[in-house]
Amino acid sequence: MDGYVPREDLDDVCARVRTPARFAAECVRRRAWHEAPEPCDSPKCPPPVDSDGWRIHDYLEYQPSAEQVRLEREAKAKRQQRWLDKKKQGQDPSRDASLDGSKDAALPPPPPRPEGSGAGAAPSINGARSRASPPGSPARAVKPPWCGTCDERTRMLLDDNRLPSTERCPKCHPKAPATYWDAFKPAP
Repeated sequence: MDGYVPREDLDDVCARVRTPARFAAECVRRRAWHEAPEPCDSPKCPPPVDSDGWRIHDYLEYQPSAEQVRLEREAKAKRQQRWLDKKKQGQDPSRDASLDGSKDAALPPPPPRPEGSGAGAAPSINGARSRASPPGSPARAVKPPWCGTCDERTRMLLDDNRLPSTERCPKCHPKAPATYWDAFKPAP
């Protein structure tokens, strides 16, 4: 039964609690649980049970019912069977919901996040999600257009073997003109 905790299963449900009976009494006192036969006005609360135990208040708000789970599993099994049948017949099965369609429309929107928390939607760069820079952080150096004479990715000059050297390209490296060794020179 949905959201029902039988008295004989209390020790299993509260395995990490030293005194499960006291824990259950505290849950009832705080109205997080109900005695099993006690009625509740909430539509998301499981119906009363004529047994010794407890019902978790508003259980159906946070968990799907056993009936919902059963129906979703049946729909998924049928969809997978259709996919398998089409594949065996040599047809293109990708057109028949090979993805989990039972969840597509059921996803709730993400919860709101406080402004500046770093959570939630991050800005998109070329379709990829990335973290935004914290407020007040210096902007990244923008690369000038590639000159065509250096390594395109690193913007370092090429050595005799056409490999990137330790010198920045003076034409297109964002921090040019400098060499790798300049970083180790004492400041004037």
